[in-house]
Amino acid sequence: MDGTGALALPVAAEPELASLLALAQDARLDLAAARVQAGVRADQLGTVNWTRWLGELDVGVERERESGGGRLAGPSLEWELPLFNQHEDAVVRADTELQIAINEVRRLTLDVDNGVRLAYANLGNARTRITEYQTVLIPQRTRAVALGQQELNFMLTGVFELIAFKQDEYTAYQGYLEAIRDYWLARADLAAATGTSLPGSSGDDQPGASLRPLEATAPVATDHSAHGDMTGMAAGKAHATAHHDLHEGGSQ
Repeated sequence: MDGTGALALPVAAEPELASLLALAQDARLDLAAARVQAGVRADQLGTVNWTRWLGELDVGVERERESGGGRLAGPSLEWELPLFNQHEDAVVRADTELQIAINEVRRLTLDVDNGVRLAYANLGNARTRITEYQTVLIPQRTRAVALGQQELNFMLTGVFELIAFKQDEYTAYQGYLEAIRDYWLARADLAAATGTSLPGSSGDDQPGASLRPLEATAPVATDHSAHGDMTGMAAGKAHATAHHDLHEGGSQ
């Protein structure tokens, strides 16, 4: 980000979910602490390789068929509990503290996994919202202002209608800036769920959101005396108010 305080645009590409899930298993301090506690208790009992009692955690993709014939894909999580021999089973059951510690590691592992998945989904939704503003909402409002300006020049509409179009454009851009803000908040949540910073989290290398698309479509003055001096003054005041509101919102 530059020194003007502009919100940085999203990074070009997000890390893969699978890599974040693996990273979280190593980076989350609460999970690491639970493993240490279980290891300490196992050492006290003279038990080695206690992690085999956790079983295998399998993360994959599950597909289900919709009623209409299509297929839905989504993440799946399976935990294969180990089969104990008689001696090992007795050790785990006999020592309550070790059993509790192992169960805590299982619980935190699942919580970390679910937290990363949820935060990743929220980040994807935030990116989609930004794209919608960039490709649909703002271009629509910009075209409406341009057409309104042409109609005003040919006296097919009034200046207040044009001001309404311009205010809608500012509202769309305000929503765009808020969507970018929400994106970076969602990315911070994902970093917290993962337990470490993500590439590009600071936004220092990202270009900032520009106000130029709106500035380029600002209504120009007209010579239509039929609108009257009071109408022109009202138009200028409404335009200045909308411009002030947009900049105030973008700086928050």
